[in-house]
Amino acid sequence: MTANGALQGKVSLVLGASKGIGAGTARAFGRAGATVVLASRDEQALDRVADEIRAAGARALVVPTDMGDEGQVASS
Repeated sequence: MTANGALQGKVSLVLGASKGIGAGTARAFGRAGATVVLASRDEQALDRVADEIRAAGARALVVPTDMGDEGQVASS
């Protein structure tokens, strides 16, 4: 997953991407060339992770979502 370009042309959805393992996974997918969709409740933290991914040359999309709220999940 950390090989540069291994996920080029792919899209990765990472839940819980605002911190910890989720943020680390999102960064790794970005390094591997994927476009990363980041989802979590903390929009500010998601923005910081997305900025890091973009600074490294990958694409990132922030989708603030509470996965415990069925209405939010259905509308996202």
